[in-house]
Amino acid sequence: MTREVIDVAESTKTYTEQIEFWHWGELFALSNLVDSARHYCLELILKGKSKLECNKELQAKFNVNKRWASSIYTEVQGIVSNIDENRANHIKVLEYQMKSIKSDIRKREKQIKDFAKQEKKEKSSRSKKGFSAIKIKIKKACCLGAKERQTTQLQDAKLGLHQKKRRLNLLENQLKHLTTKAPNYVLPDANGFMLVGSKDESYGNQSAQFDYVESTDKFVLSIRTPYALESRLGGQYIRIDGLNFKHGKHELIESISPRCYKVKTKNETVKWEVGYSAVTLRFSWKNNCWYVAATTDINLPEITSDYLSGYVGIDLNADSVGWAVCDAQGNLLEFGDYKIDLHSKTSNQREAILSDAATFIALKAKHYNFPIASEKLEFSGKKAQLREKGKKYARMLSSFAYSQWNEVAVAACQKHGIYHKKVNPAYSSQIGMMKFMSMYGMNSSSSAAFVIARRGRRFSERLPNKHHLLPSKSAYTKGTKVKHVWSHWSKVARNVKGTPRHQYYTARPNRIRKVTLNGQLIHPVGKYGLLGNPIQLELFELGVIPGGNDAVSVAASRSGKKSG
Repeated sequence: MTREVIDVAESTKTYTEQIEFWHWGELFALSNLVDSARHYCLELILKGKSKLECNKELQAKFNVNKRWASSIYTEVQGIVSNIDENRANHIKVLEYQMKSIKSDIRKREKQIKDFAKQEKKEKSSRSKKGFSAIKIKIKKACCLGAKERQTTQLQDAKLGLHQKKRRLNLLENQLKHLTTKAPNYVLPDANGFMLVGSKDESYGNQSAQFDYVESTDKFVLSIRTPYALESRLGGQYIRIDGLNFKHGKHELIESISPRCYKVKTKNETVKWEVGYSAVTLRFSWKNNCWYVAATTDINLPEITSDYLSGYVGIDLNADSVGWAVCDAQGNLLEFGDYKIDLHSKTSNQREAILSDAATFIALKAKHYNFPIASEKLEFSGKKAQLREKGKKYARMLSSFAYSQWNEVAVAACQKHGIYHKKVNPAYSSQIGMMKFMSMYGMNSSSSAAFVIARRGRRFSERLPNKHHLLPSKSAYTKGTKVKHVWSHWSKVARNVKGTPRHQYYTARPNRIRKVTLNGQLIHPVGKYGLLGNPIQLELFELGVIPGGNDAVSVAASRSGKKSG
């Protein structure tokens, strides 16, 4: 019977413990048997055998029971699926890179052709009659760097084009190799094996049983011995005691305890059943010692954020995380900008920095009891094209750890019981700069976060009334063709492309900002847009020079120091 557990929010956690040395001989015997069975199972899977056929042949050849055979098949099938998925992703990245290089080759070829056309026009007599010259990027004169190499810009351009064609040929050969050759499936090291967990089995595992002894405050693990090793190991079970699991003890005790689940059966009826949490055990030999890693599902806190209230919007940038809070009517309550520095940081350092930012946003949402709305982005295609982009753009995009940010944000929301919603970020930056940045004295990041918060609350963003380029009264225009308001923002974005961001900012007077101790700018907005805060910043209209009695703008650094 197929079961689907409902109304239970869970997250997977892994806890590791060292095994005492007097059990090592038994574990080596199990790992040698499992390693031989894994290689044989891989051959069966590559031949197209089904799970039932593989289980039967494994039981007959290696003299193991059905549960051991099922665990071996599940592990090997997961490895095969993972390698196939990685191969497909590699092919996708190569296709992105080839697309980018072909585009760059076309640009370089056009520049060289324009140079040749310009040379031809200058030599002809018609060029003396006032014909306009073609705008080219390659010039006759050598640049300063080229004088040392005694080459011209044209020679450098031709050499660069040649190198791009060489790289394109290399990528084409790699793609051809990947698509024509069978992948190489590599199994794990021989000194290790896995026992797959199952909710339908007692104590959450197919071939082992966890038991907690309250008197010793320790765990006892009983592993069902395969038939082929019963005479050698002296019994039907291998008993491993003395397991402490200092980190995760209470979670494991809860996992191996029977609980009631509300499940949905095959015929869509709902009923209660008694079951366990699946506990998958992975044994591994590393650092001259055997370890056991227990992976189980733990219950997450109940989501307490109110769906019908406001939202906390997040806008991730390479150097900051903008955030803004809107109420149920879409009005701004508070906004800020959490500074992050990911440049030249290791993966662990990035994770720690992003975790602090995600926790800050989650606690802010918990304070208001609001859900969180963030952008739904995809950068795999752009990151595959970094070689053809500039150094500044490549450095920015490489530091833009969106996938890592998404993981820590989801974890922070789960930990604090906050609902996390992904929205389409289309034109959020343009809308924020043109509508809200000047109105509330926000920067581009927090204004985009405010747009995302309103979009999570399902508010539409029409063009401002003062914008005479494409006035819009509602989300959809009336006429022969029905167009969404995003089509208007698309036209506006094309018209203002390349405009510096500071030109969008028309400051409003009497805006007050609050600077916290850790240097994060927080901007509460009251009934009249004014709140009593420690530091008051008065903003002026563009072109107005403040006098001696006017307020002075104050900037806050990460260290909390103020500078005028």
